[in-house]
Amino acid sequence: MKLPLIFSTLRNAFRRFCVPVLLFAAGVAAQGCADNDYDGEHRQATLYDIVELTSTDAAGSTFTLWRPDADEAVTLRASSRVSGVSAGDCLFLAYTPLNGKAYTSGDITIQAQGYVNNSTLKKSTPEKLDGWDSEPVYLMSLWRAGNKVCMRLRMTYDEHARLFALVADETTLEEEYPTVYLFHRRINTDDNFARQYYAAFDVSALWALPGCRGVRVRVNNSNNPALNTFTIENPSYTPVAGEN
Repeated sequence: MKLPLIFSTLRNAFRRFCVPVLLFAAGVAAQGCADNDYDGEHRQATLYDIVELTSTDAAGSTFTLWRPDADEAVTLRASSRVSGVSAGDCLFLAYTPLNGKAYTSGDITIQAQGYVNNSTLKKSTPEKLDGWDSEPVYLMSLWRAGNKVCMRLRMTYDEHARLFALVADETTLEEEYPTVYLFHRRINTDDNFARQYYAAFDVSALWALPGCRGVRVRVNNSNNPALNTFTIENPSYTPVAGEN
């Protein structure tokens, strides 16, 4: 399976841009205890997860959810539809499981939805990867969800387009653990406040490469500069006889 080539020119690449995720607030008012006597009613907790849209129609929506790095997925079903997302893409979902149990298949009530930057894995020659770390990101979490590598991170807010992609060094694609880079660069270098973003990169093309046991992900991580390389195992890899 071929990976698409990126960076024919940086000018074209800058047309890819990030859109800020919609953040959810609990919305709890600060009031005195005397005005908020507990009424004894049981309320289900609202959960927040990146999920993959399986289908949506007049009957409702179906989602696939992976516990981080899990091999088995669960299926969530809602009677309402989601908008602005295509089947196979991820979204950030606030929902309540009707059975009251997290990470189990079943019906849910959708409370809100937020944007996730969806992208496929790209590839590049080493020389065109120069500058991949020109602007750091504040990485809060990174995990595998099925065939996706998901990230929660903070980046400088900018109304201009930016270069933001997960890019494989094509010279490493025949290795057991190819190396990929979170390439992040802004056209505008002015300081600004930071916003939280979510991203989901489809790496299924990488998993399909012969002999691929996993991937090494490089991130210029301002949250912890020493924590800049992550190894993710290929869930579809089958060891040969006698292999550890």
